[in-house]
Amino acid sequence: TAVIFLLVVELCFTYVLLLAPPRIYLERALLGEHTQHHSILASVVLRLSMVSLTVAISIGIPKFSIIAGFVGGLTDSLQAFILPPLLYMMVHKDTNSRFVSTLLLLMAAFGVAIMCLTTYQNIEALRYNALKLKVPTESNKNTLNLDATNLFTQFQYSL
Repeated sequence: TAVIFLLVVELCFTYVLLLAPPRIYLERALLGEHTQHHSILASVVLRLSMVSLTVAISIGIPKFSIIAGFVGGLTDSLQAFILPPLLYMMVHKDTNSRFVSTLLLLMAAFGVAIMCLTTYQNIEALRYNALKLKVPTESNKNTLNLDATNLFTQFQYSL
C-alpha cells in the first residue's frame, strides 16, 4: 500500500508538469499572446477543461493503459536509445573510432529490440485483455468469455 500511495503522489506532481507546456500554448493561442492581460476566470476555465478532457479520455477509453504503453514504448525507446547514438554518429562521423561506432550501433540496436519487445507485449495485452468478448449462453444467464481469435475461428467454421 505504501507503493501505491507513492505512485499516486508521483502522478500528482508529474501530471502538473506534463500539462504545463500545452496549457501555456493553449492560453497564448486562445486567450491572446500576452498571458498577463487575460482574465483569471478564462484561464481557470481553460485549465479545468484540459483536466476534464484528460480524465474523460482516461476513463472513456477501455484499457487506456495499453494505448499509453504503445505510445510510451515507441517514443521512449526512440528518444532514449535509438536517436541519440545515431545523431552522435552523424555529428562526430569524422572523429569516431570503429569501436565507438560499434558501441553506438549496438545501443541503437538495443533500442530497436526494446521497441519491438514493448510493442509485442502491448499487442499481447490487447489480445488477452481488451478483446475479450462476453457472449451470453442460452443454458444459463451467465456470460462466457471468448477472445477475438476464438470468435474468428468459430466464424470461419460456420462458413
